[in-house]
Amino acid sequence: MGDPRNQFLQWFSIVVFGASAAALAAFVCFLLYKWSQLGKPISPDALPMVIFNALLPIIVGWIGLVLGYYFSDKAADAGASRALEGRSMGRAPLAEQLSGFRADQEMIPLSRIKKVVLKGGSDGRWANPFSELKEVVQEDGYTRAPMFAAKPDGDLIFHAIAHESVIYRFEAKMRAGEKDPDKLTIQDFLEDEKVKDAIGGTTAFVPRDATLQDARHAMEGRSGCQDVFVTTNGRETAPVEGWLSNVLILKRTVARAAE
Repeated sequence: MGDPRNQFLQWFSIVVFGASAAALAAFVCFLLYKWSQLGKPISPDALPMVIFNALLPIIVGWIGLVLGYYFSDKAADAGASRALEGRSMGRAPLAEQLSGFRADQEMIPLSRIKKVVLKGGSDGRWANPFSELKEVVQEDGYTRAPMFAAKPDGDLIFHAIAHESVIYRFEAKMRAGEKDPDKLTIQDFLEDEKVKDAIGGTTAFVPRDATLQDARHAMEGRSGCQDVFVTTNGRETAPVEGWLSNVLILKRTVARAAE
């Protein structure tokens, strides 16, 4: 006996194809009837083009639907085959592989992070020049600038992180408003409404004994999140020990999976 799922799909395809053909024929007849009602008879030479123009959008949509269904189904089958093959070769799924690597062993240590340590002015505002953010993203390998606040004991607490696109958009906006960005502070940057919308809630946190799978799961739980910071207890207010970017996790994933 054949696979019941495949038999159902074959039966369903025949039904859908037959119904679609009938609907298309009825639609063409309806168009021709309405055209004749308007007192605009169609010459035999123009009839094929009229039918073609009427059917073209429907045919294109139908082809797109069929192809989308076909390839999504094939992709699902391929994914299942790869998972089965991985099992048969003795390799665990990716989530299990990542669970075997600790975040504190894979992270970029705090001492090696190119960062901005915020300094408070006499008015309680961050007094660092805005240009310090640009200096970070101009470094090779850096596309975003992390900002930390220093505690009296020297520990650094995460404050914000900004992608280079957000930094340069702010700079362009200031220049368009005839303001010199080099005379602005990071406080000015952080108070901009567009900046707040872009960087708010895009960072996750895990404790030092977390795994790469924990870090990936934490990122997936936040919309637009690309960075995970490792802190002593996994809380945002705890001292930072290291950084796991989405790119770093991807690189570690590919490298470990290939081993």
